[in-house]
Amino acid sequence: MTGDPAEVVGRWLAEHRRTARVPRPAGDPRVYMVAGGDMVAVFDSAEEADIMAVTMTAANLEPVTLPLTEAQWEKALAVLRSQLPHVTVTDARSTRAAGAS
Repeated sequence: MTGDPAEVVGRWLAEHRRTARVPRPAGDPRVYMVAGGDMVAVFDSAEEADIMAVTMTAANLEPVTLPLTEAQWEKALAVLRSQLPHVTVTDARSTRAAGAS
């Protein structure tokens, strides 16, 4: 299956927001997903996500950055794995011990 990871997550997120209007819990921190080509990376810092987006742009990709809650990211990751299993996903959050998934 081919497709753009940002498009897949964006569609899921748009549908999720239409069907689940639940306020974000104060304790649910943001993560920043950067998708470009067949690679997705997630960061806990907007600045780190910006650096990755610039790097992807320099590699002639057109990256998309999406801010998500951690809960949204976990669900989006499951959607990515089911719809685009060939995509490389890197978890670059400092709160995670393992980097690649």
